[in-house]
Amino acid sequence: MRKKVVFDTSSLLTVCIYSDREPAQIFRLAWLHHEVVATPQTLAELAQVIGRPKFDNWRPHQVRMAWLQNHAANVVEYQSESQVTDCRDAKDNKFLDAALAASAEVIVCSDKDLLVLYPYRNIDVLNLQDFRQKYLTAA
Repeated sequence: MRKKVVFDTSSLLTVCIYSDREPAQIFRLAWLHHEVVATPQTLAELAQVIGRPKFDNWRPHQVRMAWLQNHAANVVEYQSESQVTDCRDAKDNKFLDAALAASAEVIVCSDKDLLVLYPYRNIDVLNLQDFRQKYLTAA
């Protein structure tokens, strides 16, 4: 059964920069078997982070921007009405808001400030490997 899945910025950055490694493979499987969702706030942060020149050594800026454009064009975008303050790192609340706005079942992240919230209001908060094990092994 397809689930709505929110990916945090750090997970997506890894997927973008290392397109031939396991995180990117997990992400591609997520696209095939689930619905990847975002909000304008999560997409804006992703664009800001992926655009940083410090990542040019790993993947050219043009390639990262093309990846971002493709990602943004294909996610299911939701408007976030909520502004929760449940995460100890305030900038990560946007991912909780996105999950609530989309009625998502899963947040995939590598951020410890989000991972400690597992489960968050009946939403799984998992790293990439745990997401793969729980939601992709039977796919």
